[in-house]
Amino acid sequence: MVRLDQPYRALILNLLGEQNFPPDAKPPYDDTGWTLPYLWQVHAERVDDPAILTADMTLLKDHIRPAGGLQGKARGFFLVNNTTEDNLAQLRFRLANVRMEGAEESFQVGKSTYQAGSLIIPAKGNPADLTQRIDDTARDLGLRVDGASKKPAVKTHPLEVPRVALVHTWVSTPQNAGWWRIAFDRLGIPYTHLSEQGLASHDLSNFDVIIMPYTWASPQTLVAGNSQAGQPLPWRNTELTPHLGRIDVTDDTRQGMGYTGLANLKAFIEKGGVFITEGASAAFPIDMALTRRISIKTTKDLLARGCIVKAQVTDEASPITYGYPDTLAVYFSQSPVFKVDKKLGDARVADWLKDETWTKEVPRIVVSLAKKDLRLSGMLRGEKELAGAPAVVDVPVGQGHVVLFANRPFWRGETRGSHALVFNTLLHWNDLRLGWPPRPPKDEIEDEE
Repeated sequence: MVRLDQPYRALILNLLGEQNFPPDAKPPYDDTGWTLPYLWQVHAERVDDPAILTADMTLLKDHIRPAGGLQGKARGFFLVNNTTEDNLAQLRFRLANVRMEGAEESFQVGKSTYQAGSLIIPAKGNPADLTQRIDDTARDLGLRVDGASKKPAVKTHPLEVPRVALVHTWVSTPQNAGWWRIAFDRLGIPYTHLSEQGLASHDLSNFDVIIMPYTWASPQTLVAGNSQAGQPLPWRNTELTPHLGRIDVTDDTRQGMGYTGLANLKAFIEKGGVFITEGASAAFPIDMALTRRISIKTTKDLLARGCIVKAQVTDEASPITYGYPDTLAVYFSQSPVFKVDKKLGDARVADWLKDETWTKEVPRIVVSLAKKDLRLSGMLRGEKELAGAPAVVDVPVGQGHVVLFANRPFWRGETRGSHALVFNTLLHWNDLRLGWPPRPPKDEIEDEE
């Protein structure tokens, strides 16, 4: 219960209510939609009857913590439902040395239904203190874990804990990468802090997933750096700058990753690594030819200034969408608007070549923006240019993947409902090929945009 008879009434209405900006109004500087129930994937009910204010209430003195822990007496297997909340990923990373499997489909045990991506933890082959560790961790996270006497009849695959690198940029402000760092630090998701220059100087085989959050720098600047005129601009701890260099250092912030860094990243992906981008940083793998058959459309009438839009799960078999309902709300700000080329040619092209092209090159669209009723909160003008566009795309590159997010899954602590799209990608980084859609039988396929 959040009372509206208090001085913070306007703030409450802003955070929990919808923002309805006239599409023809002058756009403001910043976000126009921040309705938290949408972005957190929770339901909030407004009660206009003043009688609700007379109901018995007790002022909360602490955060509400859901009761968690191990349920039932069976100890052969432990089951954790995938609700797409953060605590599932937290559990996996906290118990990194525990063998776990991920369910590839939803399944039922007794009266309980478990969504795809749910965890199945066998007692056999795991540490002797497994039961206590699971119970303690689940209680701390407010996560329910069910005991089972036998393994559920569902397809599974091992969940290998990924080694993650989170890239910040010297050539432009790293502020947007900071939103990822804040969330990962708060949740206890381990990662290596890496700069774009580090892509050239580090051994990338030490990582399984590399994340490049939104950056203001162009793809060319990320590679070539900023202007080399003048003196180097170091970022180091010195007597004159005692507060710098505590997290990362460089002799010259003007330098980019160079062609060495670009080549290293390309090799990392082709050998089986996963490269994740969000928002405008998607232009980097596209413009630098790391990917094929995906481009960013130029829009003329679109005005989507930090708004909330409706998205739809396009491929429920993709591990990236495990646990999600058919529709979800996502934060989107102006770009990118993806276009995927799925055309394989007509009947003159051999089927074997179409099959190989489909498998090796054609991106997998796992989430798309709604084709109608797109706007949920905020300002949206020219929505026809955005409606139906791919929102989350998995592009095969050699043995690896480039996963592009048009939405911003980690933004200002507001977008917790989108976190699991990334955490699913991390937890299933080595199994993103599962459920890959077969080539359609048509000789020609329309582009998806």
